[in-house]
Amino acid sequence: MQSPHLLNTYPPDSVDTTSATPKAAMVIDVPRNSIVSIAFTLRARRRSTFGVALFQRVYRVQNNAGTLTLLQEIAPIPDQNAPGYAVSIAVNSTTDKATVSVTGAAGHNVSWEFHDVTVIQ
Repeated sequence: MQSPHLLNTYPPDSVDTTSATPKAAMVIDVPRNSIVSIAFTLRARRRSTFGVALFQRVYRVQNNAGTLTLLQEIAPIPDQNAPGYAVSIAVNSTTDKATVSVTGAAGHNVSWEFHDVTVIQ
């Protein structure tokens, strides 16, 4: 049995968002004619006062001859969420990339930190 091919295990240490503006936090290449699994834990902390969130996600993305499809999105544990904080994924068939984005709440400056990131093909 072959070992999984690691595509990207080094996202930014942290990403900052201002107010409720979404920001791309991690971009993953999805090679043609493949399926990729993306798993991570993401912690958000408001910088000025109390506001925290914890997200755990697993995504499965398929690239079938240049057409990307999000096959599965799993939240293995319930989110510990501050109101208005969100994490999402978008796929782009033109660039063959999947982008994980984060959004804080209106009026919140938030630092987002990735932990336990695994991306396999």
